[in-house]
Amino acid sequence: MDSESLSKANRDVLVQYDEVLTRRRGTNIKANRHYKNLYCVLDLANHGLDLNKLIVPRECQYENGLTKSEREAEEAIKEIDTHVRNRGFNDSVIDDRFIKLRTFINALGDTNRIPNMSEYAKTSHYNPRENVPDVHEILWYEDDVTPMIENRRQYNYRDSAWLAMLWASGGRPESEIYKLDMSNIEVRKNRIELRIPEDTKTGYRTREIYTGVPYVREWLKEHPTAEMDEHSKTPVWVKLKGDQSQRVSYSRLGDITRDAAKEAGVDKPCNPQWFRKSRASVAALRQGYSIDDMRQTFGWKQRTATPEYYVAKFGKQASRDLAEIEGATIEDDERTKAIAPVKCPECSQYTSRFRGPCLWCGTDIDPDQGRAADEAARAMAETANESWNALVRAVSEGEIDKKNLERGEMMAEVALNHPEAIGRLQDLFDMYE
Repeated sequence: MDSESLSKANRDVLVQYDEVLTRRRGTNIKANRHYKNLYCVLDLANHGLDLNKLIVPRECQYENGLTKSEREAEEAIKEIDTHVRNRGFNDSVIDDRFIKLRTFINALGDTNRIPNMSEYAKTSHYNPRENVPDVHEILWYEDDVTPMIENRRQYNYRDSAWLAMLWASGGRPESEIYKLDMSNIEVRKNRIELRIPEDTKTGYRTREIYTGVPYVREWLKEHPTAEMDEHSKTPVWVKLKGDQSQRVSYSRLGDITRDAAKEAGVDKPCNPQWFRKSRASVAALRQGYSIDDMRQTFGWKQRTATPEYYVAKFGKQASRDLAEIEGATIEDDERTKAIAPVKCPECSQYTSRFRGPCLWCGTDIDPDQGRAADEAARAMAETANESWNALVRAVSEGEIDKKNLERGEMMAEVALNHPEAIGRLQDLFDMYE
């Protein structure tokens, strides 16, 4: 590392990396791996590539959505990507170089702070099957995400809305959710219609989201430059200081996501992309949610096998069907029960099911009451459906003719306009006795 060809900045960052690897020696890194990791980045430095620019500072001045450091980091990773691929290495060597480069960046910084990092230094053996979370790593909305949201809400509404939107939408964090403008969002009572822009990975699509909507509405009402119309290009995620019309840096939102997990005591992998993976995992756990549904919801193309890996890992339909055939009673997993907002009985606004007090008026909300209301609504819908089917059968089998239907219509009109008359029906029956 004493080569005169090294710049001072590269020499300093390599010394720091060597110290990190040395501290790890004797624990989870062996001496030969230490030197191989170090040699890989030293080789890049000897070819005049600026490694120091890959380490993006955590705190810096944001300008036009990206910091100067972030722009320089993106240019540096592009240059390194081109350099490695143009040296005539075979695929396995290229993969090895890029893996070691990512290890270097994460040892001193964070690859998530480099804009569009996922587009560069990609290995050829990426396997989406290996990228599906294990069950114990999933971020569950009630147990993990809600505490994170509530933790950040005490600072500002933007951060809590960002976390809620990330999980509820399941969208691509940087290319879709981060780049949302006001024109991409339409608020409707208990839901939001999300319009994913055309210039994204899989093009235009719409999503209706329910979970987390109260937190998003809360932020939109407090948005410093809110102009919600179909033509507004105002960013959804803006700075809270300085020029509040400018989009906040994506790396800043990434830091907020990780900080929220740490402060809420969530000991699981946590970054914006992990929210998408967790949402897809939970969707795959739901009964009746097909691979085609997964493709539509998460924007996966027909040729990708990613949704099939999620369903294969988490889909429980086949085992549930067999268990029911064999006479077992199947109970829903607690973590796949209702998570959508509930209507506050006091102010009639929709609020988070799990936070306790209503977001809007402070009335205590019991999530069990919300679940009971959901079950009652489902039971009522099932009863109505059964009654309708019974009526259709009676008409088709001749038990009820047209005259009886017309009389039934008259009775229905009385019941609708004068519900108190229903209790007096017995008096009419008594007239025939």
